[in-house]
Amino acid sequence: FDRVFDPLTTATGKGKIVHLTLPDTATSIIRNNSGISTFRYFTALKSVSGAGITEIGEEAFYIIDGFGCSALLETIDFPVLTTIRSGAFFGTSLISVSLPAVTTIGSEAFGNIPSLTSISIPAAATGIDGGAFGGNVNLRFTLTGTGILSTAEDGKMLIKNGTELVSYPSAAGAIVLPAAITSIDANAFGGSGGTISSGGDAVRGSVIQSVSGPAVTSIGARAFLNCFDLTSADFPLAATIGNEAFGSCTVLQNVSLPSAGNIGSEAFCGSIDNMHVYFDLTPLYITLGATPPTVLTSSGIFEFNPKSIIVKIPAGSAAAYGVPNLASGTNFDNSDSTTNNWGNRFRSGYYGGTATGLVFEAY
Repeated sequence: FDRVFDPLTTATGKGKIVHLTLPDTATSIIRNNSGISTFRYFTALKSVSGAGITEIGEEAFYIIDGFGCSALLETIDFPVLTTIRSGAFFGTSLISVSLPAVTTIGSEAFGNIPSLTSISIPAAATGIDGGAFGGNVNLRFTLTGTGILSTAEDGKMLIKNGTELVSYPSAAGAIVLPAAITSIDANAFGGSGGTISSGGDAVRGSVIQSVSGPAVTSIGARAFLNCFDLTSADFPLAATIGNEAFGSCTVLQNVSLPSAGNIGSEAFCGSIDNMHVYFDLTPLYITLGATPPTVLTSSGIFEFNPKSIIVKIPAGSAAAYGVPNLASGTNFDNSDSTTNNWGNRFRSGYYGGTATGLVFEAY
């Protein structure tokens, strides 16, 4: 007699289970190493609980493009759960989640769940990935107890140590960040490539239209990925811009980064991770300072971005950028230049190796 419960078998009846209570002796739900949801055969599952579960592995209940666990999963109850790995509940239909003991939530663990309106976690949780909640444009955070985490904007903004913006997936419209915020975590506003292990359609970021961070000095990787409504960003003190920070921001028109010292790989890239996104072709203006930032990649930062790029630099700083001297209000078309100047290192090829148009303009 087989006493082992194996969710990965195709045993008849799993597709009819609506509510599942795991035995109290069970302490973890392991990851399915095949990259497919551990509970993929539970296609009617609406709720699951486990009084003794302390860890849930990667992709355990996730669903993507109709594959994986039940898209009907609305309720979970894991009172002693401490660790949730990447993609665990991605794409489900959860509505409200309480995690009284959690300390760690991995990337995309609760990604792409527009139905999710609230999540309660301890303020003392130390391992919350900013990308855990991408695509949840209705989400608010509730904190229990005391600790390093706090909230702002009526629970929409999750903050660490008072200065670090961890997550703001429900940001909308015009956003001015509080003066206390000096850093933006990876994926804080952003979506994802739409999958955990493979390719797929894009998961959108927040519906933010403009953002200003008067005291922000660093912007994390993919911080604004797939913010399809973002048209302008102003960060006067930001010195470090992470990889793909503004990736697939399809209508982005103006970015002001006059203090930028380092710009990561593909910071303004187009489609990545097999995502299907479409750009409007309005030019992108990027304002920089007198000292050219270091581009932390050999291939540039505009990969697969079809927009024309206008880089605005202070009058008198043209030599530092390796282009002819420019008076205020004049420009230099660098689109076809083969000179080994900063502009040609700054950009990268668009599809087929054709260079993205790039013009310098003095201000």
